[in-house]
Parts: sequence; structure tokens; C-alpha cells
Amino acid sequence: MIDITQQYLNFEELTQWVRAAAERWPRWVRLSSLGDSHEGRPLWCLTVTDFETGQDLDRSAVWVDGNLHASELSGTNACLHLLLELVEKHTELLGEVAFYLVPRLCPDGAELALSQDPRFLRSSVREYPFSDPVGSGVEPHDVDGNGKLLWMRVPDPRGAWKASSEDGRLMVRREVEDRQGTFYRLLPEGRWRGDYDAHLQQNAPPLQALDLNRNFPHKWRGEHQQAGAGPYPASEPEVRHCVDFLMKHRNVCQAITFHTFSGVILRPYSTEPDESLPKGDLDNFKYFGERGSHWTGYPLLCVYHDFRYSPKDDITGTFDDWVYETLGAYSWTVEIWSVLRKAGITQGLDRQAKRGEHRFIKWFEEHPIAEEIQLLKFCDEHLGGRGFVDWQAFEHPDLGAVEIGGWDMFYLFRNPPAEFLKAELEPLSRWVIWLAQANPRLVLAEQRQIGLGEDLYRLELVIDNAGWLPSYGSQKALEGKLLRGLRVELSGYAELVEGKREQQLGQLEGICSRPVSPLWHKGDANDYRIKVSWVVRAGQAPIGWKVLHDRAGRLEGSFLGHL
Repeated sequence: MIDITQQYLNFEELTQWVRAAAERWPRWVRLSSLGDSHEGRPLWCLTVTDFETGQDLDRSAVWVDGNLHASELSGTNACLHLLLELVEKHTELLGEVAFYLVPRLCPDGAELALSQDPRFLRSSVREYPFSDPVGSGVEPHDVDGNGKLLWMRVPDPRGAWKASSEDGRLMVRREVEDRQGTFYRLLPEGRWRGDYDAHLQQNAPPLQALDLNRNFPHKWRGEHQQAGAGPYPASEPEVRHCVDFLMKHRNVCQAITFHTFSGVILRPYSTEPDESLPKGDLDNFKYFGERGSHWTGYPLLCVYHDFRYSPKDDITGTFDDWVYETLGAYSWTVEIWSVLRKAGITQGLDRQAKRGEHRFIKWFEEHPIAEEIQLLKFCDEHLGGRGFVDWQAFEHPDLGAVEIGGWDMFYLFRNPPAEFLKAELEPLSRWVIWLAQANPRLVLAEQRQIGLGEDLYRLELVIDNAGWLPSYGSQKALEGKLLRGLRVELSGYAELVEGKREQQLGQLEGICSRPVSPLWHKGDANDYRIKVSWVVRAGQAPIGWKVLHDRAGRLEGSFLGHL
């Protein structure tokens, strides 16, 4: 198997890897597909649990996906690294929890990103919003054949850019006083699409402008309000298959989607302030997220407060908001990797930054040139100069004499360079495994059958929630009545004297409902427990029982027959 801590995988390599995993660990790993992508590639799903002791739907579960955005490849590696950690080090947990790992939700776009002539789309390769080319201009392509998509700088006395006086490799904005000198226009490396006009040069409108993380149903908005959202909610097969699967798997209590880049842990909501969340859920989001932040070094942010592209425009139709709002499952978007922090640029980009001081979005619009020089020095000293390609003269078939070079955004920003990949993945797996241990989990505390005489017996079950979270998971799920309470079923021949064969019971609480300290605490009710009983006139055959919960799992057993 390919070492996924050292390299990124194309679709053929990914397929070989997941098939090999299912063959190597049949007790714990089963491979299936959510469905096919736009171009017909399977959306591989690895169900990971101990199948010798139970089925996945009979256990509380954690969903983990990656690579929903085309060039964000390290999300795939994060999913596969988690699988290895589970089957090699945490098989006891697999007897309690199920994991659904979907390493690549956008396989078509990822193939373009990994091709010899790379293309970096936001998501799907489907042409959108129009199916025919509209407009002319430069379309990204690797025109000099070095396997990279860089920048073209074109000399122009009206250009907005100039070479930095501190390091001539860097391009900086032309200021008011810059009236004389050499100036440039910057265009993405590429070829001209449509009719060429030497006087009017610009980027060609993108043909494939979908953003799958705007296509989920919660608060979806159309193209006129949010670019890339698709023609209608879950219109894209990658999103639709994901939605269908999760709607059929209500045992999912927590969900993590791995993206890149920024090195942050994001939590709902994207559209509303923290005050709109139930207090218990907000407390748990912070508790869980802060542990992940501690292990990874990634700041924990609320999208609405700290990670919006514009203070006047919310991000809608996202996976994590949909999962929390519709399923009542705790959900996170993890943006893997921050080359800025790795280079020592930390102001507004680390855990110490306060609300309102974060620069994760703003940095690309405005930052001191000294920070870019610091990043360039990091590339020179730690990456052998990779990450920034010196400008080279090139005779473009349309534009004429240009220079190609600049930041290699895909190599440096989008994903960790291979030598840094393992260090990013290990704490992420540790966090997800810790999260899974908080899931609700039904256990049999006691089973009794008491003789009452004349073939009468009292049958008793005592069921506990051994999880840290309550059986329903989140307050959102409870308030929205998104899950049923416990159900108990009695089967087999017996004359029922007292009680019902099928009973609808309530929910079971978890430790999370307790304060962090017993100061002013009034005492504990064992509200993690339910007791149920029947009086029967038994025959010779055993009497079966089942305890069922959509999220907390399933138990079954039997009472003996005639004593």
C-alpha cells in the first residue's frame, strides 16, 4: 500500500488503496460506494467497525470525508490515515463505534488537479452555470510544460504591479507615487480562449464554476445570490449521494469534513451568531473543538464570527451547517495546513488571536510585504526554493513576450508539501478518535428474571448510556424531534400479564449535562439509566428482547424459558 503520509494519490491509486484495505482488514473494513460522480467515478466509502461483534447501523457513528473541493487533496490522506490508526491501534473502539470514511467526494476535479496539465477547479468538472463557452480571455493551462500553474507577468506602463525593492522576485502593488518605472499586468498562466484582442486582455470566464460546499440544502441560495451554488439544492450527484447516505444513517452523531487551507477548525453556524445555538450545544462545540485545537495548534473559529469572506454576506448551503441543522449531529470543517504559521507568521493567524483580529481571509487582501518576504525565506531555507518559481522569459503564442513564475499556490498553500504531511495528519486522527469516544453508547447494566410462582416471572432490563453525550447527541436533535427515544421489544412465546411487547421510552442523558465542577451542584440523578419490566407466564422457549435507538445503538438478548 502507498504510504499516504508521503504522497498524494490519483483516483486509480486511491481505488487500489481502499480495495487493499478492505481485503487486508475484512473484520473491520468494508468498501462500498455512495454513488457515482458527474464523470462516473465511485465515491468510495469505507465503513469501519468490528463486524464480528455487530453491524455499523447498530452503533453510534462518526462520518469523516475529504476532498470536497477539487485541489484540497490532503483531506483524502486525512481519512486514510484515520483508518490506519483505527485498525492498527484502536480496534477496541471499533467494537463500540462505527466510522464512515469517504476520502474523496470530488474525484473528477481532483484528477484534473493531479494531471500533467493541471487545472485547479473549485469543485466539480460539470460545466456551470452555462454549458457553452461564454466570453474570451486567458484560460489556465500549463503553457511552458513544467507541470505547474503559475503566473504570467506582462510589461505594461499602465500595469498595477511592480517588482519589490526588497526582493525583486516578489510582485507588489503599484502605489500612488509610482509614476515612473517598469510595471506589469498579472494573468494566470494559460492559453487564450475565444477571439484574441491585443487591446482587451482579461481572464476568461470559468466554464466549471460549481462549489459543492454551497450546494447542500440548508439555507441554499441560487447563483444570483451565491456563486457556485448550483441550480437547486443537492443538484450535484456528489452532494446528493452524500445527503442520501446521511439521511439513511441517523446513527451518525458527529461529522468532520476535511478541507484546506488555513489550519483552522471551523464550527457552525455560517449564517447566525453563537447566540442562536442551544447553550448546551455551544458548550459542547467549544469543548470538543478546543481539544482539537490543543492537539493540532489550529484555532477554533465560528464561521459567522471569524471566517466570512465579507461581513455583509453569509456563506450558505454548507455541509457542516446542513448536518447540524438537519441531523442534529455535531459537525466541523477542518481546514488543513497553514504555510503562513509554519513560516512563523502568526499575528492574527494563531490561537492567541481574539475575535475580530483573525486574518485568515484578510491576509490575501492585505498584509505587510515583510511577511511575504518571510514566507519566501522559508521556501528558500526549508523547501529548497520550491514554492516560488523564479520568473522566466517565455514567448506566448498570443501575448508575445511574457515571463512565467511566481508563487506555486498548489504546492505551497493548497496542501502540505510531502515532508510536512505526516505531522499534519497525526493530531487530526488523534482528535477524531477522541471525539468518537464521546458518542452515546447503550450498555446492558442488568438483566433479571424473578420467579413469582405459578409460572409467573417478572422480567427486568436496566439499560445505561455509557457515552459522554446523551443518547440524542445534541440539543438541536432533541428540540427538533429529529430522533426517536429508546424502543424496547419483547419477542418469543410468552403470555404477557403486565407490560407491553413494544414500548416507546425516553432519552438517556450523558455526562456532558454536568458542570465542570460540583460547586453549587445539587446532586446527580442517574438519568443515564432506564429500567423496564414485564410480568409473563413463561413457556419452554426463550423470550427475546431488543433495545433500539437511532443514534445510541442497539442491544439484544434473551431471557431463559421455563425455570
